[in-house]
Amino acid sequence: MKKTIIKCCVFAVTFLASLIIASLLMNRGNTNMTVEMENPRLPQVCISVGQMRVNVMQGYLADMDEKYMRSGIIPVEEDRKLSFCVLPYGSSIEKIAFEVRSIDGSRLVEDTEVTGYQEADGEICAQIVLKDLIDAQTEYSLIFKLTLEGGEVVSYYTRIIQAEGYQVERKLQSVADFSAATFDGNKLPELKTYMESSGDDATLARVTIKSSLDQLGWGKLNPEQITEPVYTIQDIAEETAAITS
Repeated sequence: MKKTIIKCCVFAVTFLASLIIASLLMNRGNTNMTVEMENPRLPQVCISVGQMRVNVMQGYLADMDEKYMRSGIIPVEEDRKLSFCVLPYGSSIEKIAFEVRSIDGSRLVEDTEVTGYQEADGEICAQIVLKDLIDAQTEYSLIFKLTLEGGEVVSYYTRIIQAEGYQVERKLQSVADFSAATFDGNKLPELKTYMESSGDDATLARVTIKSSLDQLGWGKLNPEQITEPVYTIQDIAEETAAITS
C-alpha cells in the first residue's frame, strides 16, 4: 500500500513538472503582440437625415459590381435633395463627385461633380440635387467618387429610391428611441407593447419580440453605451423598414 502511494505521488509530481517545463518551452521567445488599432486609411461617407448620420459607406479602391452592393438604401423625395457628409480621417480630398446608375450598373443616369460643400469640425458636408432623370419607385445605385491627393479615386456605394411618404426620419427616431429604452430601466416597461413574450430569461444569445422584457433590457448585465449607434437602412417601404446598427 505504501509503495502504491509513493508511486502516485511521484507520478503527480512528474506530471506537474512536465506541464511547467512544456509551458516554459512553448512560450519562450513570445512577446506581447498587443498593438493599437490603426486609424482608418480611407475616408468614410454617410447620409445625413435630420441630425442623424446613417448608411455609413466604406471606400473601395477598385470598381465594384453595383448589383452586389446592397448594403443600404435611402429614399429621396420629389425634390430629389440628398445631404451627405465625408469623414476624411486625415486624407486630403481634392474632388467629390457622384454617379447615378441603374441598379445593375449597366446604365449611367448621371455623373456630376459636387461643388459648394462646407468644411467644419473636420468633416465635409454638402447637399446635392439629383437630376430629374430617375423614375419614381425605382431603385438606383448611387456611387460617390472621392479623388484623394495624388489622384487616387475611392468609390462608395449605396442605393436610392424616389418615393413620397416613407417618413425616414420618423422611422429612424423610433428605432433610436427603442434602442435607448433598452438601457433605461424606467423606460423599459414602455416597450412591453411591442413584445410577444414567450422566451427563456436564461440567455441573451438571441433576443427577439418573443423574448421576455428582462432579456430585452440586458438581463443582469449593466452595459453602458459609449458612442451613438450608427444605423443602416437595409430596406424601406411606406409602412415598414429594416434598419440595423
